[in-house]
Amino acid sequence: MRAVIDPNLIVAVVSPLPYSEQATQKITAWERAGAELLAPVLLEYAIAAILRKAVVARWLTIDLSAEALGEILAPNVRCMT
Repeated sequence: MRAVIDPNLIVAVVSPLPYSEQATQKITAWERAGAELLAPVLLEYAIAAILRKAVVARWLTIDLSAEALGEILAPNVRCMT
């Protein structure tokens, strides 16, 4: 099974966002099912935009955003080409 992960879910797993719990549950369920996790080719750009919006909305501080970015690019998510 393959699952294409929206970048918002990836950000929510490592950041305290309003939908973090639901995102974590969904990705955990896919991993337990043995799904191959895929992400859009422009994942890094999408994540940067999401983190910027979260900082502007004051859901995250700049420091938390930088920390999240460092954790996000996980080796078990493969970008589609």
